Amino acid sequence: DVLENEMMQAFSDADRLEPGNVDFKMRYAESIYDLKNPDWQLALQLWDELQDMGHTSLHKEAVNLHRARVLSKLGRLKEARDLAQSVDDPVLEFSRNQLLEELEQLPAEAESVEQPVALKAIAAPTNK
Repeated sequence: DVLENEMMQAFSDADRLEPGNVDFKMRYAESIYDLKNPDWQLALQLWDELQDMGHTSLHKEAVNLHRARVLSKLGRLKEARDLAQSVDDPVLEFSRNQLLEELEQLPAEAESVEQPVALKAIAAPTNK
């Protein structure tokens, strides 16, 4: 899709031109959720980079929820569960519990298969 390609190129360019800009990188990573055919490996790479850029525990834990979601989409369910369970900030409790509930509803055999898994998007705090 042309629009998707242009959107991803714009986010990629913004990230490349200002690699230390957390907001640009976060919007780039979040935009992958909106794609018809998401590149979950790229998403995981971006969320991993954002984890290293976190200045607050809330930021790091919110990023960990995104990382857990992406890991689940890659079929890495045990890692996703473990990471989601490590999030303990009360502000993120609803999103963490929602993700854990969705993970529990997935078939156990999906855990051994490295293929995308359908999950809902999570809400993340914004830097406003």
